[in-house]
Amino acid sequence: MNEDDELRAALSEAEAELAAAVLERANPELDGATVEARIGKARARCRQIRALIVERDRTQAAAKPQRQRPAPEAALSKPQKPVSEAAHSQHPNSLPEAPRPKRRSSVSEAVNPQAEKTAIRHRIRHFRGVLERWSGVRSAADWRVVARQSLTLLALVLAYLQFYFLDVQLQLSRLPSLAIFVHG
Repeated sequence: MNEDDELRAALSEAEAELAAAVLERANPELDGATVEARIGKARARCRQIRALIVERDRTQAAAKPQRQRPAPEAALSKPQKPVSEAAHSQHPNSLPEAPRPKRRSSVSEAVNPQAEKTAIRHRIRHFRGVLERWSGVRSAADWRVVARQSLTLLALVLAYLQFYFLDVQLQLSRLPSLAIFVHG
């Protein structure tokens, strides 16, 4: 197993440890401070391993030789003239340009289902984080209470609206009817 595989395996183990620590947060029998400390350590370990992977990828990318563009034949056959700084960037033997960003086509490309699932997970995590900051709810047990209370409030509002609708309909049915006959 090479170093890259070892780092990926260590990251998987750290993420599993983080998931287990987060699941322990819902257990009311455990001390909250201890669980939060364990979660913090697991997050730090994941960040550390990710940083090592990114650093290793960067060093590998820097170690690869840069591919230089070949000079056009016309430039080789003509005698070289001094070039001003403004024209230096357009000179065929100048440094290679940075790659241009890839344009997105209107035609849908093949979608990577794993990347799509990961993106959805990131959005859900972000949404949960926003909800935690906004509502102050942190554990799964608290979320169950909030969900139950929200559904109860929704049921109460719907029952009131139904009652109001029926009351209006009964009042309309009790109004005296007016029949107009037009003779012509």
